[in-house]
Amino acid sequence: MLRTISKFALLCWFCVSTTALGHGDPHEQVEALNAILEKDPDHIASLLERADIYRKHRHFEEALEDLNRVRLLSPSNTTVHYLTGLTLHERGEFKEAETALQIFINRSPSSPRGYVALAKVFSQQERHLNAAQAYELAIEYQSTPTPDHYLARAQAYREAGRPYLSKALEGLEEGIELIGPLITFRRLAIEIEIDQGHYQNAINRVDSILHDVDRKETWLVKKASVLHSIGRHEEAKQQFLLAERAIELLPNRTKKSPAIRALRETIHKKLKFETQEGDGKNEPDTLP
Repeated sequence: MLRTISKFALLCWFCVSTTALGHGDPHEQVEALNAILEKDPDHIASLLERADIYRKHRHFEEALEDLNRVRLLSPSNTTVHYLTGLTLHERGEFKEAETALQIFINRSPSSPRGYVALAKVFSQQERHLNAAQAYELAIEYQSTPTPDHYLARAQAYREAGRPYLSKALEGLEEGIELIGPLITFRRLAIEIEIDQGHYQNAINRVDSILHDVDRKETWLVKKASVLHSIGRHEEAKQQFLLAERAIELLPNRTKKSPAIRALRETIHKKLKFETQEGDGKNEPDTLP
């Protein structure tokens, strides 16, 4: 039997949720769905929609009750398994979420959203290689390349360990070729080059970004950090100085921002350290 929730109770918890979301009126949405379901308690689309609203507002028991009803009413429905997987995942029941999502994928094997959801479940369990492979399938079946999927796949391969770093980098290069040289792709590629010990490749990638961007201070600091890590202290010092000069050219309002103030403080510390390195003094390596 469907759970009956009073209008007062719905109003209380949906008001809190609406404030957090800052848009929409889920209370009205649920009230409208309740009206439909009062007339037709077996209306599948309304049960699914209400379950998804409950899930998004972390009322998992109510969501699962609607989803269980759909499974009883329509055993062949596929969406119910997808929404069940999402709900169980967000409730922290990862094995059960995996089971539900595998059922959805078995019934809809070319649906990218199923693989993306499954990849997130794998990541939560630190099964990074499984996550990467799920993202591979999501990318294979998606009609339009999605940058977040390429980034997530690369990060999953990176988390899977050193043997998979080259796969992570290859995937980013594929994304760059299909979607374009997004800074997010290039930033992660630099980190993976560093993970592999390919420092000159990392420097070359930073130089490529420096050529393309107007705001250079952050990337100059990144280049200086890589140079420092391979013992090229004088070159690192010069890059820190260039970053400092780039900051000086920024508008006063920008220079006063927390991010720039923090970057400037980092530069001053690193310049002091590089100077001491040049004088032969040894201090702990505190570069990022």
